[in-house]
Amino acid sequence: QGWQWLLFEKPERYAVPLLVHLVEGFIWTIVQRLGLFDGTRPFQAEEVESGEKTASIQCKALYPKEYNVNSPHKLLIEFLSDCYVDIRGPVSFHPSVLLLLHHLAMRVVEAPSRFSTKDSSFSEMMRCALLMSSICHNLQIVNERRLSIGSPAFVASASIGKVRQGWYKCLLQWFHKTPPSWYFTRDPSAAEEELVVLQKLIKVLDADRDALLRSTHGFLDFDPSKIHDCTAAKFTLMGSGVRHTLCDMLSDDSVKAEGVIQGVITSERNRLLDLIALMRLLVEHERTRLAVWLRPRVGAGARLGEGSLNGLSEAVWRRHCEAAARNNPAVLLALVARFPSPHLLGSATRHVTTNPEAYCHLPEAVDLYLNEEVLRSGYPALGLFTNCTIVQALCFLDKSYTTRYPQISAYALRSLLSQKSESLIFYLPQIVQLFSGDASGGIAVFLRKMCEKSDMFTHQLLWSLRTEGEGGAEMARRCAQLASDVEEGLVAKRRSFHYGEFSFIEKIISVSGEMRSFEKALRKEKLLLRLHDAEFHEPVERQHLYLPTDTRWRIAGIIPETAAAMQSAVKCPILVQFKCIPRDPDDCEVALKKRDEKSPADTETTIKACIFKMGDDCRQDQIALQIIGLFQRIYDTIQVPSYLYPYRVVTTGRDSAVIECVPRAMSRDQIGKLVESNLAEYFVQTYGHPESVTFHRARECFIRSMASYSVASFVLNVKDRHNGNLMIDAHGHLVHIDFGFLFDFSPGGDINFESSPFKLTAEMVQLMGCPVGRGNGTVQSHSLSKALVDPEAYNLFRDLTVRCYLAVRQYARQICVLVELMLGSGLPCFKPRKTIRDLAWRLSMQMSEVEAAEFMLRRISESRGNLRTVLYDRYQNFAEGIEM
Repeated sequence: QGWQWLLFEKPERYAVPLLVHLVEGFIWTIVQRLGLFDGTRPFQAEEVESGEKTASIQCKALYPKEYNVNSPHKLLIEFLSDCYVDIRGPVSFHPSVLLLLHHLAMRVVEAPSRFSTKDSSFSEMMRCALLMSSICHNLQIVNERRLSIGSPAFVASASIGKVRQGWYKCLLQWFHKTPPSWYFTRDPSAAEEELVVLQKLIKVLDADRDALLRSTHGFLDFDPSKIHDCTAAKFTLMGSGVRHTLCDMLSDDSVKAEGVIQGVITSERNRLLDLIALMRLLVEHERTRLAVWLRPRVGAGARLGEGSLNGLSEAVWRRHCEAAARNNPAVLLALVARFPSPHLLGSATRHVTTNPEAYCHLPEAVDLYLNEEVLRSGYPALGLFTNCTIVQALCFLDKSYTTRYPQISAYALRSLLSQKSESLIFYLPQIVQLFSGDASGGIAVFLRKMCEKSDMFTHQLLWSLRTEGEGGAEMARRCAQLASDVEEGLVAKRRSFHYGEFSFIEKIISVSGEMRSFEKALRKEKLLLRLHDAEFHEPVERQHLYLPTDTRWRIAGIIPETAAAMQSAVKCPILVQFKCIPRDPDDCEVALKKRDEKSPADTETTIKACIFKMGDDCRQDQIALQIIGLFQRIYDTIQVPSYLYPYRVVTTGRDSAVIECVPRAMSRDQIGKLVESNLAEYFVQTYGHPESVTFHRARECFIRSMASYSVASFVLNVKDRHNGNLMIDAHGHLVHIDFGFLFDFSPGGDINFESSPFKLTAEMVQLMGCPVGRGNGTVQSHSLSKALVDPEAYNLFRDLTVRCYLAVRQYARQICVLVELMLGSGLPCFKPRKTIRDLAWRLSMQMSEVEAAEFMLRRISESRGNLRTVLYDRYQNFAEGIEM
């Protein structure tokens, strides 16, 4: 504000000297590749699939938390716009100011590759585009004024055209991301200002379109009037071939050459008009997305330009595709990800099929290239394509490809071999299913190669193979054979490490089976005695063992005193706590070193608990938690406020597993038995009065987790949500456990009694601040009920639920692929065609963002106080004694 006052008070003295320094500093940031010009190209989809956060961590380390709101470039661009470019300012048409700004604009747009596409640069990128546009506009006004009085142009029209086309190219580059990003996820209120900026940008593009229809002055980056000077003409977009052709024509037939020149101008005008139309579509869509993210509950207000985005004709989509293909092929694929239009998909497929060389550096293009027509012709250009993503590769390894198109399988395996083994552990359930149907033997070779790279991959694979290797089916035989081959291929040290880890885990699991023979009253006593045996302590002292559910921790000792035999009708899962210390990823010591080995007692230990289970098939839990883990990656990548705890489940056999415990948590059933109170009353007793800071913090934790799990429960169609399967941790987070019923499998002989999209009871609603009537499960005290009311808190839950849903559905295809690859597993939750059809409906794959937000809001309304949810809780209370 001080500088602004000084400039407006004495512009003739300070304006130009200050601008010189500002331009010099701005250009320095371009040269040094800082901020908006750091050139980073983060790919969220890769982070989600691999689970690696390297790019995000680097970005956070370089830039402060509030960078997206108050970045240096954003502040500088706003200052330049307000003080030097705004036509109402005192120096906006000063010759020196115009020349300096023109020089700056030329440097900004000369190398679009320097522009960053990181999400935190959204504000500064949109403002930079507006600044470049305003500079072009001011220069053109001055040119028109000078030409009207017979003076020469202030700046060459071609130079203005170069800047204008440059910022078009830079802006278009922003929209190449697949899937598109969500912005201001931590602070949606900051998006209000950006809605105004995007609306201004839409108006600028409309004005440019109208101006271009009237005249090409200031739009072409060459001067048609100087075409007779062949050495001076610069056809930067048309190429030297056209220039030489025109020069030859000028010497032979000037009339014919003039016609060709007019044709070139018309062609350029049409190209630029199509480019402007494409950018307007993308900016308008971005504004719609930003509005629905900011105000998910306001359907009408969020629509903005929704009407103009729907119902575009095939011809319009074809022009948009041609504009994208001509200017930036990556944007063509981004269009497919943004708009669920069959016309768009068909046109994009034709472009990729016709010119695969232009798209071979883009993994997403492979899906469009491998269409029916290309498959029939032998997919000749497949070898040109870069490695595809993990989920794409898994899809291409399905037997529908492997049995008919061996080169596609080879391409998929090549892509998987380029991945880190730690990233592939996440996808082992699907990989093992694919292996069972692979007649070529390629997947078996791939798995053996990956086992050579990593002990952790080897161990997790062997446990998966043991799980599927039981029984007499062909799949079991193949899995058992591969497990045997992998074990035989281990060198002595790795074999000893493997044997020690597996035998130790098997011993503890076997205790679960032993306890079943004792009466329930005696199980805890017998368990404590059994775990004191030396066979459970000597292996830990003799070699380095780790937790199967979390390989980052090495077991330093067992704590027998805290072991517990858990409640179960016919089985006896046991809970065992371990003393753990951090583990090096490459630690595979099979015997402790006497001298150099640091004793576990010398290292600060952490307590970790696991449940060891025998007699239950936990593969469905494993699949559910895999998808929930994918949801967590999505939320973490875009930084939406959320909470999920996808605890690990490692199946060691068809009816045995190791399950990670949710730390410091009690089930809602246990809470009811301990304090005999409503959930809201429990929060008041635990965290303080509803007006206290600690209560507000716990309520916010509950809301974030409630929104996250509501989306997960709905998408996976999770059932059996009685209060024994809902946990509350020490911070107030809600955590769902036990996923034995999901997708198309429900309790009671699959009668689908729980028809609610997800569980949202009256006590949950009341805890989240929404007033409810008195009844079962609600607070009876009038004063406490009144103190709990906080409409903003409940609205936050609804907003977060919609935002989490919008974030997840962008990865709908990947989710469907992971589920589809498991359809042949024989698990009861899968009914082949119905499962995928219903999953696609729950993910609203053919809807726009606005329609999807309204769709999820309806699911929230259906779930709130759903009668069948209430009746199911009553049944569980009557039949099993589970608290309501």
